[in-house]
Amino acid sequence: VRGEAVVIAVPVRSVVELAEADLRRICADVSELELAPGDVLFSEGDEGDAAFLIVDGEVEVVVDD
Repeated sequence: VRGEAVVIAVPVRSVVELAEADLRRICADVSELELAPGDVLFSEGDEGDAAFLIVDGEVEVVVDD
């Protein structure tokens, strides 16, 4: 994270279908994360079990060679 950021984590299983009932389930599953500069949200190879929406701030994506 470059600067302070607020991130909402949404489980991937919740965004496959977006019918009204599914949107309600997403809202129920949402959790907010506050990240400080230098925090790592996830690393390459981590299990992809959530989608992230950046609400405020910015993040940097780094890929190791």
